[in-house]
Amino acid sequence: MMQSGLGGDDVLEDRTESAMLGILIPVLEKTVILAAKYVKACGRECITEKDFEYALKYCVMYTVGEDIGSIFPEDWDDDDDDTGMIEMSEEEREEDAFTEYDGRDETFRAVNEAVKNFDEWQPSNPVEIMLKNAVYSKLDEQ
Repeated sequence: MMQSGLGGDDVLEDRTESAMLGILIPVLEKTVILAAKYVKACGRECITEKDFEYALKYCVMYTVGEDIGSIFPEDWDDDDDDTGMIEMSEEEREEDAFTEYDGRDETFRAVNEAVKNFDEWQPSNPVEIMLKNAVYSKLDEQ
């Protein structure tokens, strides 16, 4: 029987998983960064679920494949505690409720446009398809 040289199904599965994570991690990292910048540009202090949704839709549409692997050079494995996390009261959250960006910055205007166009957008590769489906899956849960 001829061998593929890939070392079996487990090795291929591990490589596929590793490659997929290498593509997904920078998209998610960029989503968090963009959500924080979006909030600041809107003059707010608290990131809402809607901010993450806006940033994620933009990043899924425009950043998949730009980077492979973490965009942060540091090792984040040891940073699992909540040091620096500030819990906001319900009242504070209501005061800092989601508002859409309405300024002149092209990046944040593009984020708003991505949200408007997300339903009609046609992903061009399997990762974009998977991420678009994941966004819809999460929105269906809400």
